[in-house]
Amino acid sequence: MRNLVPLLPLVLLVALLLPCSAEGQLAIRGGVNLVDLFGDDVETSDARPRLAGGVGFDLIGLGPLTLAPEVYYAQKGAENFQRRLAEGESVEVSLSYVEVPVLLRLAIPVGGTRIQPYLAGGPVFGWQLQCEVQASATGAREDCGQLLGGEQQLEETLRNFEQGVMLGGGVAVELIPGFGALTFDARLARGLSRLSDRDDGPEIQNRALSLLVGYRFGLG
Repeated sequence: MRNLVPLLPLVLLVALLLPCSAEGQLAIRGGVNLVDLFGDDVETSDARPRLAGGVGFDLIGLGPLTLAPEVYYAQKGAENFQRRLAEGESVEVSLSYVEVPVLLRLAIPVGGTRIQPYLAGGPVFGWQLQCEVQASATGAREDCGQLLGGEQQLEETLRNFEQGVMLGGGVAVELIPGFGALTFDARLARGLSRLSDRDDGPEIQNRALSLLVGYRFGLG
């Protein structure tokens, strides 16, 4: 059953890429991730701004509730990161993911206006694309495997698949009736799985505050 979990977002991704129906709403968003690392084995970690952007599709709607899967490219990591009980200088960690948030969006009724506020939340699945660690003082690059507590190769220590949860809200501003809306979103994403794939690896997880601007086509 555990091996089937990563297949769920892939099924939703296929549905996302199907042709949109007349009632469907396609959205594009992009912006900034304010990211850092947290966990029991994190001594210090400073937030840093990174990029995020992607597309989403309103898959199923029932009254004010809408199931809206998305596909994103998201950069994560931290500045001045140092592991607890580990010797060495602070480093800068750079990670990149393809993420699939599966959000349930709740529209908040506002009568007589073109402004539509909403809340959203749900699980998020991510596939790690790249990891780089750079020493803050010297600029020297280090193996991410060392960051995660092992002498093994990177692919043996860094988890390729991440699960998390995302909560947030936003507002859609309809510019021209029938031609979509400008959207503004703020979201907090927290990783539920460790970066390390080893049973004895350190407790280090991703965390990100996303500030996104986008356009949703076919608001109605």
